[in-house]
Amino acid sequence: MKIHHTLKLSSSLELGNTIAELRAKGEKIISLGLGEPEFNTPDNIKEAAITAIRDGHTRYAAANGLPELRELVAQKLKNDNRIDALASEIMIVPGAKNALFLALAAILEPGDEIINFTPCYVSNIPLIYLAEPQCTAINIDMKKEDFSIDINEFKAKVTDKTKAVLLNFPNNPTGVIMKQADVKEITEFCISKNIIIISDEIYEPVYFSDEPFVSPAQFDTEGQNVITINGFSKSYSMTGWRIGYLHTKNKELLQVILRIHQQINTNTPVFTQYAAIEGLKNNSETLINFKKDLKFRAQYVYDKINSAKNVSIVRSTGGIFGFMNISKTGMNSDKFCVEFLKAQKVAILAGNAFGDNFDDHCRISLVNTNELIIEGVDRLLEFVNQL
Repeated sequence: MKIHHTLKLSSSLELGNTIAELRAKGEKIISLGLGEPEFNTPDNIKEAAITAIRDGHTRYAAANGLPELRELVAQKLKNDNRIDALASEIMIVPGAKNALFLALAAILEPGDEIINFTPCYVSNIPLIYLAEPQCTAINIDMKKEDFSIDINEFKAKVTDKTKAVLLNFPNNPTGVIMKQADVKEITEFCISKNIIIISDEIYEPVYFSDEPFVSPAQFDTEGQNVITINGFSKSYSMTGWRIGYLHTKNKELLQVILRIHQQINTNTPVFTQYAAIEGLKNNSETLINFKKDLKFRAQYVYDKINSAKNVSIVRSTGGIFGFMNISKTGMNSDKFCVEFLKAQKVAILAGNAFGDNFDDHCRISLVNTNELIIEGVDRLLEFVNQL
């Protein structure tokens, strides 16, 4: 029996064991490794779901989602992303990860190639091979000095077998976005080669730079080459609710995605959709406050880490992470995380989980209280300055 060898654990086993041992001894661990907001789902969103359940919205529903929610999502894409979206082009699905799988399954066939940029979300490569085991993922490393994409290297990697390109900006784990010129050039090049771009923008709602966010779909004038993926997990702390969405103007592709969705999911739970409606309608203040906190934390992390003698970090401008370069310490990422945890009782994640060539980095989460972020980073400086 063939086992999917691409399905790896997303964090170091040794690190997890060390955390368990320390907690068993009564030690308090500061977590700078989480991938979900530190605040609870706002009460009005929870109440909207409870009301929907009481009103009987617990049965099968339209596979593509509630019309009201699709209209609100389309409006959000127009206002925030400058994407000319219609409700008929939106699908509501059980989470952005699910949307990513559905898109990959609809596009990829045996023998196809897909370009993926690293460091990347830990599920990208497993999802590619789950969607199509006989395709090939071509991984291209972003430049370590600023995590930008080498456009010439990207173009050189494109072949006649290239079917799709997977983008994730704001990026997990680096917190960076692409420059508008790069987004435009990549999109126009893909259109010229009839390559589909899957743009995972789950961290766009918590983008906090003063520069405008740029979606590839803005440059897809015919609307046939871009799938945009987003959701509510990070914006309203709804990670466990599993609700996201995708958009494309490619009607043929959307129909294929819909058929796969119907077979795998049937529909997205309706009461979670009512919760998402409430979030989009009445929780703009939640997002404003969260992004304000993230901007403060990102600046603190950037200033502090870059003041140390043997670690550095690229400025995060969106999302909830930063990616610290530890190459000057002489340690690999697993060893650094374990030794840091033992010495200072602070947990971060090893960079080798996000790309084979990033064992000289560690991911730091920006989602904890401001006080614990400050304390955790201060302990980090104490650790590295003693190396």
